[in-house]
Amino acid sequence: MDNKKALLGIFALAAAGAVAGVLFAPDKGSKTRKKLKGKAEDLQGSLRTSFDDFMYELKKAYRSGSNEAEELSERAMAKINALKADVKTNLS
Repeated sequence: MDNKKALLGIFALAAAGAVAGVLFAPDKGSKTRKKLKGKAEDLQGSLRTSFDDFMYELKKAYRSGSNEAEELSERAMAKINALKADVKTNLS
């Protein structure tokens, strides 16, 4: 969770810096708007890439956890079946 907050903070600071730089530049309004639009598109692309990377890692972690849970369940069932067999043998 801390990595997510740090990443969002970095993007927020980068966006604020880009906007401040463009707004204080001595250009005409139309040029400033074009620059802002370009910076916003760049930021959008960067955020999309970061989000896609985050989702990929999240899905990978989910699959890994799911596989581990399935293996644990199979081992538990094997032990339960072995205990059942022992109980039946001892009761017979």
